[in-house]
Amino acid sequence: MESIDEKVDSMTLGELKTVLKKLPRLEEELDAFASDLAEVSRNQPLLSTGEVWE
Repeated sequence: MESIDEKVDSMTLGELKTVLKKLPRLEEELDAFASDLAEVSRNQPLLSTGEVWE
């Protein structure tokens, strides 16, 4: 598996496809990953409606 630890200062959306190809495949871990993402999205903290720096 290739390392994806490269530091990138800025990137365009057109370069996203290349980055995605460097990511490791999830294979049998796909269902667990999808489940983790769903859990995280259900438990996001609410954004503050007030001024942050008050």
